[in-house]
Amino acid sequence: MPNTVNISLTNTFEEWRVKDNEIGAALGDLDNINSNAKTGEDTVVATLNNLRTETTNNAGWIGDISTLFDGYGNVVAAANNSDTRLNTKDTEQGAITGLTHYATYPTLVGTLNSHDSRLDTAETNIGTIGDIDSTLSTTNLV
Repeated sequence: MPNTVNISLTNTFEEWRVKDNEIGAALGDLDNINSNAKTGEDTVVATLNNLRTETTNNAGWIGDISTLFDGYGNVVAAANNSDTRLNTKDTEQGAITGLTHYATYPTLVGTLNSHDSRLDTAETNIGTIGDIDSTLSTTNLV
């Protein structure tokens, strides 16, 4: 099929019919043009105009990539920067294997829960301030 279909005044009715059918085949089934159920997209031109508008809107919503990723301008540089920053944080926080009860509780949450449980036990063993003998005097503690 030729790229451009032109019907000239010298074409016969049969040539005109064949070329017209070529145009229809190139456009496709017009019943499917409004397949996304958008109102007002019942013609090829309306659909193309809407596509252009949506493309422009998407570019606006996405934004300028040069301002993304802390100004790195591309995903690779931003990912490398994030990796460097994470490595710095890992160094500052220390290795998880350095946790006091890592062997028994190999996660930060597990270790914190273990410490919380031990604090609860210590508080129970210490008792409450209301149980202190009221006859005690701080002057005799020296």
